[in-house]
Amino acid sequence: MNSKKLILGIYALMLSLFIISCSTTDHLDSEAQVLKSTQVNTVPTIAIGINGGNIVPNLTKSILSKYKEGITLRQLLEGSGVIKLTADGKDIVSVNEVALDSRLHWGILLNGNPMTSGKRMDTVIKEDDIIEIVVKESKTK
Repeated sequence: MNSKKLILGIYALMLSLFIISCSTTDHLDSEAQVLKSTQVNTVPTIAIGINGGNIVPNLTKSILSKYKEGITLRQLLEGSGVIKLTADGKDIVSVNEVALDSRLHWGILLNGNPMTSGKRMDTVIKEDDIIEIVVKESKTK
């Protein structure tokens, strides 16, 4: 009786192996095609930190702007969609439609360092740069 069970088990195992080896992988190929067609090409982005500090705390957040090699700070800020520049493109007018009064101004930090040069907007940004827009008090004379 045990030998009949053993022979039956061997036949069942062989039949299973035969079925598995005869099955096609067409379904796997079609699933891979579906995955390829649904993948979205990602656009590189860079984060811009907005820090309103104690002066405008509800403005503190991070936004994404499209990044491409060779992009300047001006192009990056304009591409953000929420940062508006002056007509000459040298300074920030508003962030998220928030404009500052004459006692305050928008500062720009690149990798933690203040950007004060008149040509700062022409600075070429690298993908790993850290950009932060901050609210600063204007110096009164």
